[in-house]
Formats: sequence, structure tokens, C-alpha cells
Amino acid sequence: MKTLYSPGDVAEQLGIQSSTLRKYADVLEKEGYTFIKNERGHRKYRESDVMVFRKVIHLKSDTDMTLENATKQIVSWHQSVEVIAVFEIW
Repeated sequence: MKTLYSPGDVAEQLGIQSSTLRKYADVLEKEGYTFIKNERGHRKYRESDVMVFRKVIHLKSDTDMTLENATKQIVSWHQSVEVIAVFEIW
């Protein structure tokens, strides 16, 4: 089984506040990105989710994109990669 991280662990890895992580996760979900949730509905994060957060932070800081535009771009890219992976398996 792959390692799942708590929000606090991910926030610490990224050097951001837990509230900022929660805001990023909310906006990503609004754009269609999905996270694993436990039986109580709390998010748990995979390594791939941490990479997505890193990309959000990078786009926001290095390109001056808004959070909303950065998440739209990342979710669009992520969905394209998933479609390609499905066709490669098929």
C-alpha cells in the first residue's frame, strides 16, 4: 500500500500553513481534482497529490498566476495524463 500523508505532514513538507493547504485542496476539488478521504471525510494525500501542490505553488509564485488559473491548468494537465495512461493500458 502506498503511503498516505496527513494534511499537517503535507503542509510541513511544503512549508505552508495547514489553512493554505486546505484552501488549495478546496480550489483543486472545485476544478475536479479528487483526493482520498477517510471514513470521516478527512483528506489524505498521496505523493502525487504533494507533487500537484508543489506545481500550484510554483505556478503561483514563478508566473504570477492566480490560484484559480494555476489549479485550472494543473487539473487540465492531470486529466490529460490520466487519459493517455488509460489508452496506453487499453
